[in-house]
Amino acid sequence: MNIKSANSIQDVYPLSPMQEGMLFHALLDEDADHYFLQYTYHLRGKLNIGCIERSLKALMKRYDILRTVFLHEGYDRSLQVVLQERKAAFYHKDVRKEVLESDRDTVVDRYRQLDRAHKFNLSKDVLMRLKVYRTGEEDYDFVWSFHHILMDGWCTSIIINEFGILYEGYLEGRQVRLPVVEPYSTYIKWLEAQDKEMSRQYWRKYLSGYENLASISMDKTDVSGFKYASSSLLLSKERTRNLKTISGDLGVTLYTLLQSAWGILLSRYNNVTDVVFGSVVSGRPSQLKGVERMVGLFINTIPVRITYQQGDSIAHLLHQVQENAAESNPYHYHLLSEVQKLSGLGKALLDHIIIFENYLVSNEIEDVSDESLQASQMEVTGVKVFEHTSYDLTIVIQPGDELLIKFDYNVNKYDAQCIERLVGYLSLILAYIERDVNLPISKMDITTPDDRQLYKTFNDTSADYPRDQTLIALFEEQVQKTPASTALIYEDHELSYEALDARSNQLSRSLLERGCCPGMVVGLMVDRSIEMMVGML
Repeated sequence: MNIKSANSIQDVYPLSPMQEGMLFHALLDEDADHYFLQYTYHLRGKLNIGCIERSLKALMKRYDILRTVFLHEGYDRSLQVVLQERKAAFYHKDVRKEVLESDRDTVVDRYRQLDRAHKFNLSKDVLMRLKVYRTGEEDYDFVWSFHHILMDGWCTSIIINEFGILYEGYLEGRQVRLPVVEPYSTYIKWLEAQDKEMSRQYWRKYLSGYENLASISMDKTDVSGFKYASSSLLLSKERTRNLKTISGDLGVTLYTLLQSAWGILLSRYNNVTDVVFGSVVSGRPSQLKGVERMVGLFINTIPVRITYQQGDSIAHLLHQVQENAAESNPYHYHLLSEVQKLSGLGKALLDHIIIFENYLVSNEIEDVSDESLQASQMEVTGVKVFEHTSYDLTIVIQPGDELLIKFDYNVNKYDAQCIERLVGYLSLILAYIERDVNLPISKMDITTPDDRQLYKTFNDTSADYPRDQTLIALFEEQVQKTPASTALIYEDHELSYEALDARSNQLSRSLLERGCCPGMVVGLMVDRSIEMMVGML
């Protein structure tokens, strides 16, 4: 699209930081479904398809962001272009015969999968679509699909609630009055007015001295592609209440407590006391009028750095993390890729993120739909949410009476047992926090019974051998007995006893020629390899 010649343009403005990141990933891998959002739910009652389509058209007209395309070729910076008009992407189909031959869940799930396979082209497509499948006499399944570049989860309840209000109004033939819309461009203008240099200085200082990626090591580093799986830690009502009480007594948020717990786990995994991981923030500036009703993408990913001394107590760490979070709040808008460059590690600054959902999207959809569809006596149930990021590991925290912590991961990178161990370790750390927040972090033992058994098995290396002979003498004896047998294997290489003996003797002569003599200590600086064993012998 050439925006200079188009006569259907309403507005043009830059992208937000998170939109920049999503556009980058979309261009990097056009076949991936990064940042594809799909909300589905079952609706029971009598449905007027004409009013459904009319309601969707009204939403398209009401919100600029729903008529937006994203351009990058030929411009100094990426742009989002609001078109004056766009046709709503609406589709409906009667699948009752298919349901009779199979079952509703199977049929609907197949259509969900087909819809996900239809990726969005950010420069051409309408980036929100609605598909309605009739699965019974008064049963319908709604499939809403978005590209995340349009909006965040906060907006979902706004869109679906207003959709229900519009539908009710059209069904009853009355005029609907909705709140005045504050366009997303208002937020972009606010972003453009921020002091970027001050923000850069903050993040540069925040990450100063951080030198190594803190990661959960991958089990399958050579496998490409993304295959989604999930594992969960569900805390009981009692444990959830305990953690909420502790965070309240200390004057920190529950998210601060959970971030700190993850930071401790990550530090143990990497044997350090200074770690960084990504955190998704809401990004809605309180000083921007009407921001809570704006529809668009406000969330952003920022680095969270957790540093402690071994003698520090859990409570001390929680206060420190809370204080750092408050200080970083004015700079939450900064583009992550720019922040990464300021750290000196670049893209290696972090490789996984944590998301704290301030509300359950499924509950929000059910609540707003029940409220907005009261007149037509329609019931919304079975809400399902599909979303995945560009990260191989994402930890999603869903608060409630029972706290749910989900580990969404790429099975092409992580083994299921690795993730299950993470779940167990995090539960142990949270148990320590529940018991005593004054406990020094160094006193936390997060090894499980399985770990201890594993350590015992691997460390049980005792073996009987002739006490009157040296290791070298025993080795030379074995060389005489089985010279052609394999003595050493490393990856695709192997050496016989005879060859290994010859290599070690050759190195010995070389050392003697350089002035070494019996009893002298000679240092070895070498990676795991055949040469390491030659040098040791």
